[in-house]
Amino acid sequence: MPTAKNRLLHCAPSFRYLAPDLKVLEEQFTANENLLYAKRNVIKKMQLGSQAVVVKSFKPPGLIRALIYANVQKSKALRSYENALKLQQLGILTPEPIAVIEYTRGYRLTESYYITRHYPHEYTMEAVLKKAAASDQSMECSEQSQSMAIVEAFVQFTFNMHQANVLHCDHNPNNTLIGEKDGAFEFAIIDLNRMRFKKLSLVQRLNEFVRLSDDPFVLSKISTTYAQCLGLPANGCHDILMKLMRRRGRIRRAKQFFKKIMGR
Repeated sequence: MPTAKNRLLHCAPSFRYLAPDLKVLEEQFTANENLLYAKRNVIKKMQLGSQAVVVKSFKPPGLIRALIYANVQKSKALRSYENALKLQQLGILTPEPIAVIEYTRGYRLTESYYITRHYPHEYTMEAVLKKAAASDQSMECSEQSQSMAIVEAFVQFTFNMHQANVLHCDHNPNNTLIGEKDGAFEFAIIDLNRMRFKKLSLVQRLNEFVRLSDDPFVLSKISTTYAQCLGLPANGCHDILMKLMRRRGRIRRAKQFFKKIMGR
């Protein structure tokens, strides 16, 4: 006889009024066609009652991970939710966490969902970095200048996050949403499950930027702006960032080599 599934719900106190809608979230998620992302995980924008929300369905883990997440370690969905609550306490913007839904069967995690309030935004850092790159000759100077201003503001935002002892650990261009409030740029971070909260070294801080861009002009602006935030010489930060970029390049090439010889 098949083992019954157990459903576990963690809901933020301010969103408990959505409990009746959360009971049928999975059915609505399956039927919803407003897809935002569909690779390893699936992300959709939905309506829960009167609330516009974003739901992330995490890819079911393999057997070993499924056992670990159900019995030893918190799931990615639950870590995302708890890290979002910590960010709120620190005054760091992230889409407002609503709830986590987890299913277990036979001591294994089988499904998990992370639900947040929808954060209206203009674009992600990916679009900004493309426009800021010196190699992009199709952009007007004013458009590139505005993009560089956003990059500077983003580096200041990242610095403030680091000062609060927050390490994102997946600071790639698609994990920062950009909005505007009172005429100023506003940044909200997403994909929080890898996040760490600890005192950071300079190398750990600068390593956060290695996945953002390969463009020398953009990297120079990032290292110079971060050095100004810290009150350090720009050359020192730039040298460290370049060393980290070269190390990342070596790691990527090694992974590609092993994938090739393994026939993947």
